[in-house]
Amino acid sequence: MKKPSLIALAALLALPCAAAEKKAAAKPAPKSALELHKWSGDLNVPDPVAVTTDEKGRVYVAATTRRKVADLDIREHSIWIPDDVSLTSVEEKEVFLKRELAPGKLRLPRGGLKDHNKDGSIDWKDLTVHSERI
Repeated sequence: MKKPSLIALAALLALPCAAAEKKAAAKPAPKSALELHKWSGDLNVPDPVAVTTDEKGRVYVAATTRRKVADLDIREHSIWIPDDVSLTSVEEKEVFLKRELAPGKLRLPRGGLKDHNKDGSIDWKDLTVHSERI
């Protein structure tokens, strides 16, 4: 009995795939259940960070004024990462930041950490200068 070549085997294995592709191509694509509608008109919210809706269908967008001004980018403080990823609440995060950014602990600006409130100290209070808005 003659053994089939690799090319012949590959052709045999490809037959079911080719048949399935041909069958799928013959069917029209199903219509998507997702429809997109622009509802905001000309409204532009600069630097959005979150969006939600209420039970009446009103949309709320949170925007930040910190972007590119006072970002606290954890990548600039890699020694903090193990502690930061283990935090489980806003209260724990507040304690962490007040400990790591205690007044007098950081001597020079680093990344987004600068003396934003101009009190002569780079500390957690500088994170309170810039606000967000809804």
